[in-house]
Amino acid sequence: MRKLILLLLLAIPLTASHRVLQEGNYYVANWGSDYTGDGSMEYPWATLSKACAEVFLAGSTINIMTDIVDNNRAALRTRINVQGMGLRRRITTNYKATGTQDAYLYLYSSTSVPANGDQQIANITFDGNNLSAYRAIWIGYRSNVRLHDCTIIDFRDSGVHFRNQVGWTTPPAVYATGNQVYNCEFINCSYMHAQDPHQLRLDGQSGMLIHNNLFDQRDRPLGQNGKNISWTNVQKIKIYENEFWKNPVEVVADGTYDWPFFMELWMTKGDCEIMRNVFHGQHTIDLGGFQNEIIAGNTFSIKVYENQFLNAARVDPVMLGPSNYSHNYAITVEGTDWVNLSITNNHFQRYGYGIEIATSYETSSIPACNYLHDQFYISGNVFEDMGYATYPYSAAIVLINEPNDPGYSNTSSNWWIVNNVMTGGNRCQNGIRFTIIDEGTNINIKNNIIDDFTGNAVYVTNRSTDVPTTLTNFNVTYNDFYSNGSNTTYIKPEITQVGSSLTTGNISAAPLYMSTTNLAIQASSPCARAGIYIGTWLTVDYTGRAWLNPPSMGAFEVEGETLAMVTTASVTAITSLTAASGGTVTSDGGLAVIARGVCWSISTNPTIAGDKTVNGTGTGTFTSYLHGLLSGTTYYVRAYATNGAGTAYGNNVLFTTLTEGPSPQDRLYQHQQIILIHNGHFLKP
Repeated sequence: MRKLILLLLLAIPLTASHRVLQEGNYYVANWGSDYTGDGSMEYPWATLSKACAEVFLAGSTINIMTDIVDNNRAALRTRINVQGMGLRRRITTNYKATGTQDAYLYLYSSTSVPANGDQQIANITFDGNNLSAYRAIWIGYRSNVRLHDCTIIDFRDSGVHFRNQVGWTTPPAVYATGNQVYNCEFINCSYMHAQDPHQLRLDGQSGMLIHNNLFDQRDRPLGQNGKNISWTNVQKIKIYENEFWKNPVEVVADGTYDWPFFMELWMTKGDCEIMRNVFHGQHTIDLGGFQNEIIAGNTFSIKVYENQFLNAARVDPVMLGPSNYSHNYAITVEGTDWVNLSITNNHFQRYGYGIEIATSYETSSIPACNYLHDQFYISGNVFEDMGYATYPYSAAIVLINEPNDPGYSNTSSNWWIVNNVMTGGNRCQNGIRFTIIDEGTNINIKNNIIDDFTGNAVYVTNRSTDVPTTLTNFNVTYNDFYSNGSNTTYIKPEITQVGSSLTTGNISAAPLYMSTTNLAIQASSPCARAGIYIGTWLTVDYTGRAWLNPPSMGAFEVEGETLAMVTTASVTAITSLTAASGGTVTSDGGLAVIARGVCWSISTNPTIAGDKTVNGTGTGTFTSYLHGLLSGTTYYVRAYATNGAGTAYGNNVLFTTLTEGPSPQDRLYQHQQIILIHNGHFLKP
């Protein structure tokens, strides 16, 4: 009897228990069968949907051996992987999703806390069969899902959706974590007018990594190509080293257009980063929403840095109606409660507008609310050849405050727009243009180069219907405004100014770029080391070179910098004709310091071509005595140090001589010697 049982067992085909011996590998091929196959390599299934229905064992992998066709939904359980074998395998489907929470590949966990997916989807092309299928992949309420080395192509409405929220205005009780998308291609899978269009959407995610992907949405008629990425209620997201392609202009004038977005990012909860991506086309990263906040454990809202927004040629906005144009912005900051936001070291090329900061009024999707934009850091950016082809009104950076809803207010405070370079190609109207209402407090525009705009370098106005507007501590200082229609700052007279500074340290001189396409400055540029120290938060320039103290104007520190580093001492012993100062040479720049001292002038940024002292050589601290000053006059003084690379200057120090005349006992300090005046004659002591 025992021998008979053994013989019967040997005659039984491989079953699920035998597949465990294959280390949890299951197989799908176009020559397999969903009816007679068992998922083995010898007898594979024909479709992924069949494999997903049959495989339960955690840790298993469904291997796609060949290109296949599958028109049924494939519902994938947790801890089960799907991968193409060898070449990237193609799954072509006609599956028509029943709604926005459905797709061909369906990963759904119905728990209140995101389930641990612990799985990957890799090396597969998901093909929507020329837009016959609606949505590619839906991943609901799962953590630790990795989508990589895949192509999502030709789905009608959307590509991939990671969902983990009840509604778009309600953040999750527990965030999904550990999800990743990398080394993928998203091609022609976002329809602008579909419900919830996107190539990739994230909801309720924390710590998600999206990198080294291609997002290309250019294949449909103009006005139909939807956004690349959208999110709501997320934190700690990193989107980096991806490439985005959209048409140069997507908007059409037939009234069916929608906003042309690379990304639409709402309800951000903090510590999100968008960096080192390349964007092609006149489209927008939209930072929106009315419930943005920095939740516990996070320190900033969002950082956008080291990205390139590239356009080969200028375009014009599309006219949608009388005086109504669809404008092109690289980055739009709209919505409210944006605090500690930074846009740094990016390259904006040939946009109508580089950065727009905007508020709204009540709409069907945005409630009436107070608008707060606080602690904005816009630095180290290159705005190249900005403006439209022929339409005249545009700016590198623009603030647009819409009229307040009754009982609500707008506050813009603690802004640092510093060390940017902006060129307007003699078409763009303003470097910086504000239409501001209510309050603007502690707004700093410093160390910028604003070059070749048709109007004022900086222009500030408000709406005729606005409530009274007040600017407090509005500082436009230490900039180079050159070759503009007006190298000045205009502020509408009706705006109340408290503590404004609009001229200190500003110059109007050719910046001396390295070339017409390289906006770094030459060592001999008047902008070199002519800025003012900003703070410890400003660390590196557009190229990653450390800023010096004082820094140069523009987005680049001086190339090939080997100058010494020197700081200026405070001014003491001030009389009507004399004063004392000095400085410290903190670094010789690798070359011997052959002269040091201070120079002074009644204009900012004095140089050694004018009045100066010579106080020795080498590094270290020195004291200098200024002489021949005029009574009751304001002077600028700064230390200098000369080495083989040239002359470096310290920070400007401002002082004013006394107004009374000298007494017979006044002492003049000259070259560290004391000279007495007696009855109008100079006497050596």
